[in-house]
Amino acid sequence: MQELHEKLLSMRATQFHDITALKDLFVELTVRKGTSLDSSGYSYPTLYYVEEGLVMGSYIINELPYPSWIIDSGFISPGGVFSNQLPFAENIQAIEESRVYALNLNTAALILRDSPYFCQLFLEIQEESIHMAKEREILLRMTNAKDRFNVFAKNQRSVLFRVNAAILAKLLNMSKNHLFKIKKSYLLKK
Repeated sequence: MQELHEKLLSMRATQFHDITALKDLFVELTVRKGTSLDSSGYSYPTLYYVEEGLVMGSYIINELPYPSWIIDSGFISPGGVFSNQLPFAENIQAIEESRVYALNLNTAALILRDSPYFCQLFLEIQEESIHMAKEREILLRMTNAKDRFNVFAKNQRSVLFRVNAAILAKLLNMSKNHLFKIKKSYLLKK
């Protein structure tokens, strides 16, 4: 909870008393490896904060899972909260046992309406989420697999060797064999 509190305080629009009130609305969850956050008992829309562990978002297309992101710390922001568009059906799953905090945004709606600080904070969290999505989009547009791996390694070094090779290969849009070759080359340079 301390890390969440510090993260919220570090955001530009916040004031200490507002953050203390907001952090008390989050509920701590321990999510076992392989468990979906969707089954945690919190209905959509929910803002999550991963304090420790490893969590992955993926989409199922034609019955095949496609990982879209992996984080070991930070916010997981729901899409489509304020628009009429339904969000894509995203599966959020713990890859390792993880400590996660959940804030049901329907519960927080009254506080968001009454506090410009909370609204600004939520906008900053959404902005951070959009920035991360743009980084992933740019990563996947890189035509060279080795470049994709190196950018991922630079930006997410803390998760690089904690992720199953099959998941990482799908995330980086390359074959598992190619990933092994690139990883080996990467390790030899270190």
